[in-house]
Amino acid sequence: MKSQMTVLYADMSVPVAEQPAEKNNKALSFQETQPVDLHQLVNQLIKALLPLSVKQKSLMLNDIDPEFTIRTDEHKLAFVLWNLLNNTIVKNQCNCIHIE
Repeated sequence: MKSQMTVLYADMSVPVAEQPAEKNNKALSFQETQPVDLHQLVNQLIKALLPLSVKQKSLMLNDIDPEFTIRTDEHKLAFVLWNLLNNTIVKNQCNCIHIE
């Protein structure tokens, strides 16, 4: 089986539009923000997803700058990144997932 590479970019230069968070159309609340070390957060997610990654024979590489921080809701960001990484692993086998 041919190995492929998937690259996920942590580019925060793209503006984020507010979208409905719940069925009652309340806007996302960004009041609970704090500085988040993105490199460390991605490392934690990679560690948690390691069993699935091994099962799918995939490798995840965290190439996010260790000095990169973002002011955000850490739980919401972790949820989004978890879904992106999980879906990438599940949909691909024998893949190198390069996160930068």
